Amino acid sequence: MILNIIDKSTFNKITELLFKKFNFDFSIFEDLIFRIRLSYSLYFLQIKPTDIIENICTLDKEQFEIILHFIYPDETELFRDTGGWIYLKTKILNKINSNKCTKVLIYNSTAGENLFSLLILLNELNLLENFQITITSPSNYSINNIINGVITQPKNRSSILNFKEVIGNDNISKYFEKQNNKLILNNKLLNKVKVLNVKTFENSLEKFDLVLFKNKTLYLKQEQAQYLFLKINNYVNLQGYLIIGTNENLPSNISSFYKPLSINEKIYQKNEQ
Repeated sequence: MILNIIDKSTFNKITELLFKKFNFDFSIFEDLIFRIRLSYSLYFLQIKPTDIIENICTLDKEQFEIILHFIYPDETELFRDTGGWIYLKTKILNKINSNKCTKVLIYNSTAGENLFSLLILLNELNLLENFQITITSPSNYSINNIINGVITQPKNRSSILNFKEVIGNDNISKYFEKQNNKLILNNKLLNKVKVLNVKTFENSLEKFDLVLFKNKTLYLKQEQAQYLFLKINNYVNLQGYLIIGTNENLPSNISSFYKPLSINEKIYQKNEQ
């Protein structure tokens, strides 16, 4: 696939039109990253470069939700960054399971691999019934895929290797089946998962014992990234855990609230105040 990256002038026109039509502010994103991901979404919608502005003007809500799905980067394989999952397995999950009901938040997801990985891991540890998992997404298109267990961009080989490293065997096939050429997670694992449509900067959530917030600020401008981290901090219980992407760093506005448990895997515990 040869992707025609939207130029700056067209990008400005598109963002202006989308803001007027859907009241969504795309100025929070880094320019080049946003243009690349917007180009992917338009390619998926089969909107030709020569007809972009015309098609944006006639875009419906369902198509806009697809654009949101592509705009937000997400995991593309199961158990990505295996060291973090191994640390979670051996150091954290059994410890926080001492609570009556452990609450977990997976924030701003569009693909669901972090959720599916966590569900599989909890099931392998026989802890699934003790956890209450909430996952948020800015896109209803994404939510529909997540609640149906659809892996939208599967990297099968790397996912199998990751599964084997974290779980200790390669019997991943028991968790998935193929339907209409799609890879689908066993829906029994999804029964207790709460999926919410939450836009990036909304403030409508409770506090959680574990928050997975991996690689969600890499595409944002610095000021917006710091502000989002501040909001995420409000969702973490005292002595709760926060896991971010291995290429991210806690900004100075919240770093004092946390002690690092694994610097390489970017796993933190919130200090007592």
